[in-house]
Amino acid sequence: MRPIKFRAWIPKTTDGTSQMFYQKDQFLQSFLRRVNFLASAMEHDSYGEGKYELEQWTGSLDKNGKKIFENDVVFDKFGDMVVVKIEPIDFSDWEDCCAGYGFILRTHQKEDFRKNVEVIGNIHENPDLLTK
Repeated sequence: MRPIKFRAWIPKTTDGTSQMFYQKDQFLQSFLRRVNFLASAMEHDSYGEGKYELEQWTGSLDKNGKKIFENDVVFDKFGDMVVVKIEPIDFSDWEDCCAGYGFILRTHQKEDFRKNVEVIGNIHENPDLLTK
């Protein structure tokens, strides 16, 4: 089973900049406390929930060994630029035998990710990628 990892996009920090904050260890609760603190410090608010966007790691790596997170922009094996989304999956075909939550790219065999998929940015730090 893969480890569950997250990152958080905080659009406004105390110094007026934006920041992507990555979970460094396996302790999700301490990560969320730190993110809440960073997000709430901007407005001197005691609770930062809703002031950041939490994104989950898909469990896959791209061809450069970089972790693929939700809302990353990737080139798939067909050369198309795709935004990674984790959504409910309620279908099955000859390759997939279960339903639940997951992410879908036309390149969905694990070997294809390590050979062909490349993370080129994310929707927060690289919004210009979405206009191409």
